[in-house]
Amino acid sequence: MSRKAAHPAQPPLHRKPNKAGPSHRKPLPIDARIQGALEIMRSTCEASLTASGMAARLGLSRSRFEHLLHEQTGKTFGGTLSDFRLAKARALLADCTRRIKEIASLCAYSSTAGFTKAFRRRFGKSPSNYRRSTFGQEIAHRDSELGLKH
Repeated sequence: MSRKAAHPAQPPLHRKPNKAGPSHRKPLPIDARIQGALEIMRSTCEASLTASGMAARLGLSRSRFEHLLHEQTGKTFGGTLSDFRLAKARALLADCTRRIKEIASLCAYSSTAGFTKAFRRRFGKSPSNYRRSTFGQEIAHRDSELGLKH
């Protein structure tokens, strides 16, 4: 019998166990520093918001901050920030008086094309198509009040 067959393989110590099955452990609470970072990211859509800047605000190194964020949310800094920006954009699309370009700017996108690409990737529709399919009757009502025709 070979040596491998005699000793079942153990996962390396640095790897996390497979979480495919049900867990008997309760999820750990989110670290207060990460919770604070999430609140800052949710409340602001500044284009200048960076992982390094956020880490400095929290008194952490950039790598430690990014590690904790990913460990506790399963997402990167950029992914998390993008989630918050796109959620804000989706909410702003309900205001049919705002132009797509304005919404892109309010959500810290430097170009309408970049915003549209990110929005389509996330929601499967362009911002204007999303607005039409979600708020179509409201848009038609507003346009009829303004005397506009499609």
